[in-house]
Amino acid sequence: MPVGKIWRITRRQISSGDVDGAIVTVDPEQIADREIVRRHGAVRLRIEGFTGPADLCGNLAARKFFRRLHQRWPWAGYFLQLQPVTAGSPVDRIMDVAWFLGRCLCHVRNIAHVRTRDSTRILFQPAQLSCHLVALHTRARQPGNTVDLPAAAIARRDALMVRAITSYFEAGKAHHAQINNHSNKRKKNK
Repeated sequence: MPVGKIWRITRRQISSGDVDGAIVTVDPEQIADREIVRRHGAVRLRIEGFTGPADLCGNLAARKFFRRLHQRWPWAGYFLQLQPVTAGSPVDRIMDVAWFLGRCLCHVRNIAHVRTRDSTRILFQPAQLSCHLVALHTRARQPGNTVDLPAAAIARRDALMVRAITSYFEAGKAHHAQINNHSNKRKKNK
């Protein structure tokens, strides 16, 4: 997988629990050190058949798969491409953060998603997500330390993870506010 390529996880891999087959192209134990350096924050994750984080964390087979994947491959914070987003960001950039967040939410207990005509809301315990994010930060440093990535690069990546997740929630709030404003204007005009 050259830098910038998309890492695809298939429905078959999820349903069969094939974690080893899914991670072969991004496993630091199987790729050269120079590739570990090149893939720092450069891998785009896409999950076949899922359209957003609610689909991912609300699907029992996917939740089990991503919990197992994290046990075997806890370096998502190091490898996955993340950038802060807004409601108007390109879809690929939003999906990069959505899959990172959806994968994280698979580790949160007592999660629910509520679908309405206009949106989907995910309900969860923020403290549980925070605990998982702390663990991701710790594990994201490991491949960088192994290949002697400069400490400044690792610190920038830590800050970027926080900004990306925070911006995703802020973008969601802004998007829902736009929908509500548009809906209220339509009601007034009737």
